[in-house]
Amino acid sequence: MPCREPTPPPPTEGELEAEARLRRGRVSLRRLRGGLALAAIVVPALLFGLFERQARRLEALADHGVVTEATVLSADTSRYVDYAYVFAGERYTWNVSRSSAPFATGSTFPVRVLPEVPSFSRPGATGDAPAAEALTNRALFPKILLGMMLFFAGMAAFAHRQLGRLERGEGPGKPVSPRAMGQAIAFLMCGLVLSVNAFDDVRTVHTQAFGPRPFGLPVTLVVSFVESVLFVPYFWVLAHAMVIVDQARRDGASLSKVGLVVYLARVHELHSELARSRTVVSLGVAYFGVLAAAWIAYANHLGI
Repeated sequence: MPCREPTPPPPTEGELEAEARLRRGRVSLRRLRGGLALAAIVVPALLFGLFERQARRLEALADHGVVTEATVLSADTSRYVDYAYVFAGERYTWNVSRSSAPFATGSTFPVRVLPEVPSFSRPGATGDAPAAEALTNRALFPKILLGMMLFFAGMAAFAHRQLGRLERGEGPGKPVSPRAMGQAIAFLMCGLVLSVNAFDDVRTVHTQAFGPRPFGLPVTLVVSFVESVLFVPYFWVLAHAMVIVDQARRDGASLSKVGLVVYLARVHELHSELARSRTVVSLGVAYFGVLAAAWIAYANHLGI
């Protein structure tokens, strides 16, 4: 009689759990890879829209800006000059580098105003300066956008590599510290927050909220310093957040926003050693809520 091969024993509960965890890990990595790939396109595209709007305003200012007279409000430092002007019955204030308006306090000089956006202006009666600024920005902005695209694309490539290793049955390779990853993300986010302050629309809001020279310094400098200080805790918060995200990935939990919130709510029950990380992340979310609420209340008070 032919010899029958022995029937393999059924998988143990531990083996089934390991296989299910591996399957969930693949799904999570696919979602992470897709999200990062999407961010590599969407984030630069959104910023490109802002950069392009700024460049077009400068070009429009050079093309059909209206010349009016501005008065120097303050020229106390060697770097910045604050000035005010009236256009269509409304008063506007702005500040530029001293090299762009080397005038004493109380002096008057011509400024070019964009009729569609009267708060947008540049010193000078001709459009040469805004046209040159637009050319400079168009040369610089692509480099910034390319850097952001490469960052997210590189992260997506790393997730793709890890997914490939899992699907081939290989080990996960040399692990990357989740804390280091969180701090890198915090550094990128802080840079994005501060870079927005360079936009004229944002600076206009800051000027309305805090005046052109709070503490005798340019408003953009003061706001950027305060934002940097307020952002410092997130180098700690995001490091702990990435530890939890990494554990969620290994547990096969959903990495969507809702899935991570649900996982955060019970991670201390699944992994007691992450109770401290859960507390830090929860406090970080509450801290952001307090900051947002305080700014909204202050802006509403001023009618901004």
